[in-house]
Amino acid sequence: MSYDFDVRLSPCNHLQVKERMTVDLTDLRTLLYANPNQYQDVIHIRGTVAAKASVKLFISGIEVPQNHPQYGWDVWPDTSFPASAQLSKIMFRQQMRLTNPVIEIQYITIAAYCLKCNGFSKVNDYTIAQNGSFLHVWEFYKLVQRIYKFILTSNCVFYPAFTSQLKNFIGQKFLGTEDDISNECSNALDNLKRIQLAQKNIQVLTPQEVLKDIESISSVRNTEDPTIITTNMMVSSYGTPRAVPLSFTLQTTNNNIQN
Repeated sequence: MSYDFDVRLSPCNHLQVKERMTVDLTDLRTLLYANPNQYQDVIHIRGTVAAKASVKLFISGIEVPQNHPQYGWDVWPDTSFPASAQLSKIMFRQQMRLTNPVIEIQYITIAAYCLKCNGFSKVNDYTIAQNGSFLHVWEFYKLVQRIYKFILTSNCVFYPAFTSQLKNFIGQKFLGTEDDISNECSNALDNLKRIQLAQKNIQVLTPQEVLKDIESISSVRNTEDPTIITTNMMVSSYGTPRAVPLSFTLQTTNNNIQN
């Protein structure tokens, strides 16, 4: 039996870490987002702080407690923006006297500002067990994970023929149709079947982890938001009694979408 590291989709906690900050030189107390060229206006914190209790501040990699006697800090509403924006800012209680300090913050934001999931509220990062090790997946769960990997792998320098252009559609101008997405999925799964056929000659694979049939693939555009396309598949392995439904949703941009 073979296994893989578990990177299946899971809910995103929207935790933003190591967001670099600088001190406003006009008052030596207010923190500013360290990448101002990204925005036209001065940004104190890049995203909305969803929970003040989640905010942590680090100087040179060392966490600074909020009630620190010299570098204590507080989270305040950012009054330079409308209250509806729900933005915040961090201010030291006393003026910062360190020279060029490396300041970073950590906080929980909302989906719209999350850099981990880009607003989809789902992530496919490595799953960590309570003992700190990586979780593994076997048999049919491994097959499902391999299917998503093949569909979403758009670049591979070692095996360029076994890639899909599907990931390149996400967040980009999409000039094709729903059938183009279904065809990319079909090609990726055919590649997986060919690889597993060769893999069985040198490695023992359980029936549950070997792709047998691709019974159907269909992609449907959202009628309310034409940038959102959902793909549904019915696949089976040699160890499953019937086909199992799989699905995913991708979002393109509004520009040049064909109806």
